Amino acid sequence: MTSTQELLDAAKTARTRRARVWKAALTLVVVVGAAWVVIPSVYAPLAPGSSGGIQSPSIKVLTDGVERTRYILTAPRGQTGTVQYSLRNEGMVPVRLHGLPADEPWLLRVRWAPSVGRDNLWGGHPDEVKEFPVTLKPDEEITLWVTVTKPPCQNDGYSTITSIPISWSALGRQHVYQFQLEGDSLPISVCYPKEALNHIASR
Repeated sequence: MTSTQELLDAAKTARTRRARVWKAALTLVVVVGAAWVVIPSVYAPLAPGSSGGIQSPSIKVLTDGVERTRYILTAPRGQTGTVQYSLRNEGMVPVRLHGLPADEPWLLRVRWAPSVGRDNLWGGHPDEVKEFPVTLKPDEEITLWVTVTKPPCQNDGYSTITSIPISWSALGRQHVYQFQLEGDSLPISVCYPKEALNHIASR
């Protein structure tokens, strides 16, 4: 026959086991919850792609030996020029691209096209260019068609676009990716000294 003390000990052991199970479950929930909060916040899947280029005759390449190599917009005030950059999703989940943030200045417009368009043309044809949004799958690349408008300019200085903000969302969070114009992705000077025109390079 089981003694009263043995019954009490068995009940205590059962309670201890249940408490451990609940504690482990609660810890798991906390860890998973924390990961769900942290991972979407630091997730950074977007990166420059493999190519870029000029789409307008008003865009030239400037190599003056003083400032770093850049594009310049030679169009008259109020006119535009377009440059292509490529953007890649290096992450593990699809990313929804929403385009420029709502508060971006009027002189910048960004659209997208396939990485390789009809007839295997890199960056796509003008009739393949679309407005955002678009979903970018893992390992997928698209071409950004970036159109800039010539603002009023002074004659003695540069005004240069060095990054392009792209609004995007994934894993339930929305972010802004700053596409840095550096390396092969040249910045765009919309204003520049007149003597800069003496250093236009062919590209």
